[in-house]
Amino acid sequence: MPSRSSQSGGAWAAKLTCSCAPGTEYRAPREADCELRLLALEIPVPEKKRRRFGSKPFRMTAVHAVEDADPADRSERLEWLLLTTLPVAGEEQAHEALELYALRWRIEDWHRVLRSGCGVEKIAHAAAERIRRAAAINAVIAWRLAALTICGRETPELDVKCFFTDIEIAVLADFATERRFPGPDNLGRAMGLVAAMGGHLHRKHDRPPGNEIVWYGYARLADSSASTERTLRLGPEKSEVCKLLRSN
Repeated sequence: MPSRSSQSGGAWAAKLTCSCAPGTEYRAPREADCELRLLALEIPVPEKKRRRFGSKPFRMTAVHAVEDADPADRSERLEWLLLTTLPVAGEEQAHEALELYALRWRIEDWHRVLRSGCGVEKIAHAAAERIRRAAAINAVIAWRLAALTICGRETPELDVKCFFTDIEIAVLADFATERRFPGPDNLGRAMGLVAAMGGHLHRKHDRPPGNEIVWYGYARLADSSASTERTLRLGPEKSEVCKLLRSN
């Protein structure tokens, strides 16, 4: 909560504690005691751009947050200098702007899954409408994987059925039995099993699994689940796999 504030002209300063030092797979999230300063600015439009954007300057707010002292974990002090078009006139709005900026790594992770995992840049459809549809489908897939990684870390106690189907849970349970891991009793353990299918070793000093390894694991889980579902749908009598196994 803010402890003091002062305002003079277009500048404004305060001191507050915020929980916007975000965590990553390399660092746990933490709270930071920050000095906060705001300044209203008018950014002139370059002459070459005035025909397109007009000559009226852009009104923005500079938000400067810097941590008072060195953190206890010996990491670097938090210091952000943001330029925003959001209305920022006081402590509450400034805190909201910082919280929104703290979400940037989640957005970056989502783009990374979309590009590297889903391969959205390699879509080769000739028609623009097909490209848009493919990009939209892959955007949802990337969101689901990023959400699985985040929720598996931050809310591991959630019901596993929030993200997985019954067949996927059964495949994960079978994988856990084979590797002698704990079963998928909650979302955190299920996400850990997906990461193990992607190659995460779960050693004592290993970092928590990130989006990329969860992507590889979920691709394997999807293949195994599709094969299991196909076998169940056809039944033992029609399944060529079951016939082959019986013949051997």
